[in-house]
Amino acid sequence: MLIDIDRLRSPLGHEFLPIEGHEDDNCCAQVTNGATQCGEPDDAHHAPEAVSEYLDLMAERLEDPVHDVGHDIGTWFSLSYSNFLVLHRVLLEHMPRWWQLAFVNRLEQLHAAYSHLEHPPSFEVHPCKFVIVEDLDDDQRKKLGVTSSMDDFPDMPEDPTEEQFDAHEAAYDKACDAEVFYDADGNELDRNQRVPLRVPDPIPHYRYGHVEPRLP
Repeated sequence: MLIDIDRLRSPLGHEFLPIEGHEDDNCCAQVTNGATQCGEPDDAHHAPEAVSEYLDLMAERLEDPVHDVGHDIGTWFSLSYSNFLVLHRVLLEHMPRWWQLAFVNRLEQLHAAYSHLEHPPSFEVHPCKFVIVEDLDDDQRKKLGVTSSMDDFPDMPEDPTEEQFDAHEAAYDKACDAEVFYDADGNELDRNQRVPLRVPDPIPHYRYGHVEPRLP
């Protein structure tokens, strides 16, 4: 029997918990928008087993963080030094409505909790990939405004003598070993430093594309 739950409260703090079909009749029932469940009591704890087990798990996580290892923000960021979470609007808007309601509810809670802080008026976000400085080709360096101490190294003289050739090669090798890179503002960059290089975004803009989610 199809489970049609549109308005079932969740102890997670979500306004509603939606559940779609289930094939096992022993775990299924119909719940109307008024939360009436096939003659059973209106209490959420009398919801279908699939829902009840989920609610119990979420309640356990809330009561005792020990049972929810790995679901904190720091762990989700993989203990990296990333300072921002960037999400595509088009992906958020094409998630189910119940998910959007829960997500926006959390955003509003976050904003309210830190409304006393001064925030930047806006952000500029671009898709990119990270490239090691010394691996940048000439075009990439030009796009980033990266310069090198080797940029001004003198060319080989025309028709060099053997002595001039050897001297130039030796000086070139020495300069390469001591090569220094600079960003567009003239700050020195480590040759093994990773820098962001803008790339096309494979996810469409929310105004021009539709991305269907693959939900379990």
